[in-house]
Amino acid sequence: MELQDSKAFVQNCFHDESASCACACPFHLDIRGFLKKVAKGRWPAAYRDLSTAILFPSIAAELCPQPCRSRCQRESLGDEALNMAELEKACIRFATGEAADFRLPPKEETVAVVGAGPAGLACAIGLARKKYAVTVFEKEQGWGGHLRSHPRFALFDADFSKQFAPQSVDFRFGTEADFELLQSFDTVYIASGDGGCDFGLGKSWNSKNFTTEKAGFFMGGGVVGMSLMESIACGGKLSQLMEAYLKTGRAELIVENEDEYCEGHMMEHPGEEKKAIIFPADPENGYTKDEAKAEAARCMQCVCDRCLKECELMAHYRKSPYKLAADICGDSHTMPPFSNCEATRQTYSCNMCSHCSNICPEGVDMGKLFRFSREDRWKQKKWVPGLHDYWLRELDFNGDEGFYCSGKKCTHLFFPGCQLSASSPQQVKDVWNYLGDKLDIGIMLGCCGAPAVWAGDIDRREKNTALIRSHWEAMERPAIICACATCSDMLKTLLPEAEVRSLYELLHELDAPVHSLPFAEAAVFDPCSAAKDEKVHSSVASIAEKALCSIEKLDDGGKCCGYGGHMRLANPELYKEITDNRVKESSLPYIVYCANCLEVFRSKGKDCVHILDALFPSASSVTPTLAQKKANSLRLKGELMQEIDNKSFVPSSEPWDSLPLEISAEAQANMEDKLITESEMKELIYTVEAERDYFEDGSGLRSACLMKEVLTFWADYRQTEDGGYLLENAYCHRMHIGEDGK
Repeated sequence: MELQDSKAFVQNCFHDESASCACACPFHLDIRGFLKKVAKGRWPAAYRDLSTAILFPSIAAELCPQPCRSRCQRESLGDEALNMAELEKACIRFATGEAADFRLPPKEETVAVVGAGPAGLACAIGLARKKYAVTVFEKEQGWGGHLRSHPRFALFDADFSKQFAPQSVDFRFGTEADFELLQSFDTVYIASGDGGCDFGLGKSWNSKNFTTEKAGFFMGGGVVGMSLMESIACGGKLSQLMEAYLKTGRAELIVENEDEYCEGHMMEHPGEEKKAIIFPADPENGYTKDEAKAEAARCMQCVCDRCLKECELMAHYRKSPYKLAADICGDSHTMPPFSNCEATRQTYSCNMCSHCSNICPEGVDMGKLFRFSREDRWKQKKWVPGLHDYWLRELDFNGDEGFYCSGKKCTHLFFPGCQLSASSPQQVKDVWNYLGDKLDIGIMLGCCGAPAVWAGDIDRREKNTALIRSHWEAMERPAIICACATCSDMLKTLLPEAEVRSLYELLHELDAPVHSLPFAEAAVFDPCSAAKDEKVHSSVASIAEKALCSIEKLDDGGKCCGYGGHMRLANPELYKEITDNRVKESSLPYIVYCANCLEVFRSKGKDCVHILDALFPSASSVTPTLAQKKANSLRLKGELMQEIDNKSFVPSSEPWDSLPLEISAEAQANMEDKLITESEMKELIYTVEAERDYFEDGSGLRSACLMKEVLTFWADYRQTEDGGYLLENAYCHRMHIGEDGK
């Protein structure tokens, strides 16, 4: 992976962009930073910002036309823009101390500046601060240029004196520059003012990098028609360009069109209150300190950071999209088995819910970046199989023994999804039978492929998609009816040639009979995969209302319940934060239409039902265990095969299936949390008992492990009096222990 590959996903992000007001400022002043310091009364620090960017703050405070105010986003709320001129004046008054000096060693290169007006002085101070030997030629008897006739020149004169006081500059007032003499300097800046001498170089002036046909001779300011503020800003910029020329002999190193910067994005400001502009109580003397601080505090510090605030992953790591993209790229270049642990955990902590994209004004989708990273890791064999092992094995099961397709030609195909089939098999049959009376419909039991997509496992994803496509094409491409929003989203992406519809939209159109729900008020929790599907939202809400339930719309719907991306093992702490946050979004019970959401919320003790309970009330209110889910899937397949194909189905078996095993409540809860199946514990005990390969303490408690391809499983168990076993604890980890103890 190259940096441009990862940054392509975030190229439209403007989080790090200058504020719109700063983009309009000819001096590129960091207005957000300046106002934040003023609001805190940090006058010297604020003044340093001013004098570094503007060079002569008093001139700008008095004479700048303030283009920044036209881009102040306060106006979008109906407020007046920040009073920048008065704030700058206040900062200048309240800051103490001399102008900052840059403690650098003197340089040998010589610089000539023609003209001691604002343009020439701006360039001179910039180069003097870098300790170049600067000589300023001015035909008049003092500095200031056309500002010398301004009624407030005394103020400007004091500013010039303050800025140049720490510097060593040779001012030659009353001296007209001689072209031959100028050629003895290493570089020259011609800033002779409006109507001033251009030494015959004006026609060759390059407005993009201020060069002339004479190498080392630069030109800017009033002599080429620049305004006052442009002239000062140009002088500061020229000092940088001339320094680059002195170091490299080239002027092209400065980026062209540098002053054609963006206008800065205007943003929404949800929750921001209107705040009226604060004027000085004494206009003659300007702001008091408190008035200036209060006015500066009106700045909204405009920055696009909604994704950092609303996405728990990004808030947790406190990194901008560009920083995350850089981290991901950097980690891709580490050699296996090494990696940046933080970057790895970040990559596998994303729910892939697209909420960031939904709220981003530019549609930047960090989930796509993390998916790209996971696939890159998989290709490089640097992925972490243990974080997805359980779900990938479930995908393999649902693409093999758990897979079933009715197979006959039809116009519609019901795809309930692996999770609904595993948790509510009777409801799947009820839906199937109901639709069978209304439509020419077939059924397919299987997985959409989300586990492979979320893991970045390209081979499994393509294999599963090929399985679905082959059966779908054999049925002559029927419209696919999905009970799961994730399945719908995945099939639209992986099988783009197919027509994919939501079951709930169809049931609403068919006016399916509705039964009462167990509560009168509820909030509908829209799954992240259906965040933008308003037809599905309205269909589910309509069904719920027919069930005599008053519906509350969540303020911030479409966020992942926590299940997406299978991030719970990669980042348990973040998973808990996300699920807790989703539960707290409403005190009302939830109505969901995603089997995963139902399971997550019930695991958190949230009162919750599936919308299908209002249509086909046959589901249990208790979440089945992992073992029960697998049994449900196989039983559903067997019943459908018998009903549709008149064939019997006998699930495969293992020698340890008949092992008598009792599981304590604590162990069962731990197994469900760690995604450890009963079958894995039975295999472990069966294997170690046959070989007597376990540790046993004085109380009869036995501890043993079983190393599988990806994970190592451990069990603490006892043999019971009747010859069976009692499992007291179970856990697993990704570490394998070699026989040599290493």
